[in-house]
Amino acid sequence: MISVSFATAFSNNSVNGKDIDAQFNLNDDSLNWEISARGLTGNEQVNISFSDIFLNSGDTTSVTISATGLDSGNTHSIEWAYCYDSASGYGGVIGGNGGLCSSTQADDSGSISVASGSTSHSESIVVTGPSNNNGTYKLTANLVISSVSIDTEIVQFVVGHAGRVSEEIDTQEDAYLTGQIVDLDGLFTDLSEYPKANYTFSTELIDSSSTVVDSDSYSFQPGSRYHYPSAALDTTGLSTGTHSVEWKLVNDDLGLTVNSSVITIDIYAVTLTGNEALSVQFTNSQYLFANPGEAVNFMLEVSGLSGSGTPPTIEWAYCYDSASGYGGVIGGNGGPCSSSEADGLGTESIPSGDTSLQVLLAEDAPLGRNGTYKFIASLEFHGISIDEQLIQFVVGHAGSVEEDINISTYQYIRGQSISLTQGHFTDLSEYPK
Repeated sequence: MISVSFATAFSNNSVNGKDIDAQFNLNDDSLNWEISARGLTGNEQVNISFSDIFLNSGDTTSVTISATGLDSGNTHSIEWAYCYDSASGYGGVIGGNGGLCSSTQADDSGSISVASGSTSHSESIVVTGPSNNNGTYKLTANLVISSVSIDTEIVQFVVGHAGRVSEEIDTQEDAYLTGQIVDLDGLFTDLSEYPKANYTFSTELIDSSSTVVDSDSYSFQPGSRYHYPSAALDTTGLSTGTHSVEWKLVNDDLGLTVNSSVITIDIYAVTLTGNEALSVQFTNSQYLFANPGEAVNFMLEVSGLSGSGTPPTIEWAYCYDSASGYGGVIGGNGGPCSSSEADGLGTESIPSGDTSLQVLLAEDAPLGRNGTYKFIASLEFHGISIDEQLIQFVVGHAGSVEEDINISTYQYIRGQSISLTQGHFTDLSEYPK
C-alpha cells in the first residue's frame, strides 16, 4: 500500500505568499511530497560584459558575468557556455541560431556558484577564440535556482574573418589614359555584420619602379551581406608604362588583412583638354531611310583636341540592330558592332597637330536584310575610347501583314462608305519612325 503525507497544507502553489518547489521522494511503500518555500524578488537579472568581442582564433578575452536583484534566501548558480552561432550573424539577430548553447554545441562551458545570502554576484571567466570555425559565436548565461531558469543572457562575439571575395576585385578597364580615374569592380560577401566589424579598404597605384604614385582608402561597417568596393586613383602626370593596382581589405578590430591582390594595368601618357568631342550625323535627312544598296553619307566631326603628342583615331562600324528598333531604344541590341557583325567598318586617322577634323563617309546600305541598323563611331587614344556616338538608320521595309486586310462585305449600294474591319500590320519601322 502507498501512502501520501503532506509537509504542510497549501494552495495555488504557494505557502504564506512564497513560491514553492515541490519534490517527490518515492520508495516502495510511501510517496512524500516535500515542499520548500522560496522567494523571488522579480528583479533577478544576469548580465554579460566582454572586454573585446572581436577575437582571432586562439586569442583570449576576459568576460564578466554578473547577477543582480537576487533574494538572499535562495541558492543561485549561473550556467554559462559559448558555441558557434552563424557565419556572420546576418540581420543582427541576437543568438541567430537559437537559444542557449547545448552541451553538445559548446566549445567551453562552466558553472558559477553564488554565495549563500548574496543579493548580487560578479565573476570573470576567460573566453578563448575557437579554431574550428570563423564567424559569429554566442556566449550564453543562465541564472538558475534549483535547476529552474530564472533569467538568461546571450551576447555574440566574432572569431576570425568569415567573409570572402565572391566576384573578382578588378579594375574597370585594362588600360587608361593619363588624367583618367582608375576605379574597381567586384564584390565581398559575408563580412561580419553582427556584431558589426570595422573594415578599411585601401588601394595603391604603383609604377614600374615600385613607387606609389597615388592611393585611396576608406573605412566602413557592413550594412548587409554584400559590399562593393570602390577606388579613385588619379593617373594625371604619369608616364606611359605598366602599372600595378594593389588593394587590401583589413579587419580593423582584428588587426588582420583578410583579402588582398595585385592588378596590372597599362597607362598611356597623352595630352587631354577635357573638351574632346565626337559627333556623327547624316549629311542629309534622306539618308535616315535607304533602300538596300543605296548610298548613305555620314559626317564625322572631331573637335577640342590638344594637337600635342600622339593624335587619336576614329574607329567606326555599322551593323544590323533590330527588326524595327522597337520602343525607340538607341542601339537596341547592345553596344558596339563587333567585327563579325559589321557590314562595314574602318579607321580614320587624325593628322598630328590638328585640333579638329571632319570626315565624310559614303557607304552603301546593306543588302543582307531589311530593318534598323546602327552606325557607331569612337574617338580613341591607344584603343581607349574617350567619346562614342551612335545613330540609327532604316534599310528597306521590314514590316509585314500579320492578318489579312479585308472589308466587312463585298456588296455596297452607291453612296455607302467602304471601310476595313480586320487585319493589321506588324514590325513597321518604329525607330527611326
